[in-house]
Amino acid sequence: CRTVDLADFSDDEAREAIKRRSFAAGVELTNVEADVVRERLGNDPLLIGLWKGEDVGKENEVLSSYVNEALSEASQSSARSVFSLRRSVQAIASWRLENRTNEPSFEALHADFESSDVFSDMESICSEGRLFREVLRGGQVTLGFRHDRVRDALLIGKISNTLSTGEYSHSYLLDPYYSKLVAQAAIKPNTPEEFWIFAKRNNPLICFSALKYSQDENPNRTKHLKSLCEELIEEGLLEGVPKQIRWEIEWQIAGLMGAQFKKLVEATSPDSH
Repeated sequence: CRTVDLADFSDDEAREAIKRRSFAAGVELTNVEADVVRERLGNDPLLIGLWKGEDVGKENEVLSSYVNEALSEASQSSARSVFSLRRSVQAIASWRLENRTNEPSFEALHADFESSDVFSDMESICSEGRLFREVLRGGQVTLGFRHDRVRDALLIGKISNTLSTGEYSHSYLLDPYYSKLVAQAAIKPNTPEEFWIFAKRNNPLICFSALKYSQDENPNRTKHLKSLCEELIEEGLLEGVPKQIRWEIEWQIAGLMGAQFKKLVEATSPDSH
């Protein structure tokens, strides 16, 4: 099996491709709605081609389906089971999160996983090439992902599994850099309600990012998250966080659509977005 790399669409090309697919499915999207899909699928021609064109907010299902098919193909072309490959992908995702790296070196991965099945599974997946492969960067062999949306989907899956167990001791949950990924994982139905108490106290940026994502992906969460974010604003959050975090929170608020978010929008600085 040989994986062919496709250049990403430009923003305009991706928007038009998405609108054509939705129109063929009997749905007419606005440019704003098409941009939501475009951003979540990363302007990737392959992922856009897999999107059915019917529902905004179902982009994660495209990514999940893509990952499942890639693991199935890797299993068929090797002696590894899908269960083993999936478990190893989760182990690598966990390792990446704990080591704060998106493109780990094979040397580092080999050092930590050589005595387990993980490294052998990783080599099988690399040979198939749809999820990740060996890439030479800066004179060393690293793990390169087919697309950053695929890379992030693997992390989101791992984070979601972790949150569902009620285990919140991982340091990446406190890191603002990972807030968007944690937010996307947290709006899944299997996240315990107590996680939001943890997020509110320890990394409130997660709450605002989750509110933005929940509008389309999990509307049932939106009302609760809206109340949570309004409480944070009323408690003076924007005055008590570093400027960079405040800007990021205000940017997430700027992405909210609908009159129900008026209170949050009015609380932000007029020059922040």
